[in-house]
Amino acid sequence: MAKKETVKVIADNGTLGFVGFVAYIGAVVYFLQGAKHGGDVIWAFIEAVVWPGVVVYYLLQGFGA
Repeated sequence: MAKKETVKVIADNGTLGFVGFVAYIGAVVYFLQGAKHGGDVIWAFIEAVVWPGVVVYYLLQGFGA
């Protein structure tokens, strides 16, 4: 008889992913408040992705790094 091999996959990053998703949606809503044209809507989605990096940059700059 041949032995059956089983593989158990564990993926446990749901909570942090959910927090990031909610933060992204909140940022999109915030940036969409000033959107007047279609280009502004696209720009709001781009800003929602980029703003955490900008915040980290200014924080590190403030710390003198």
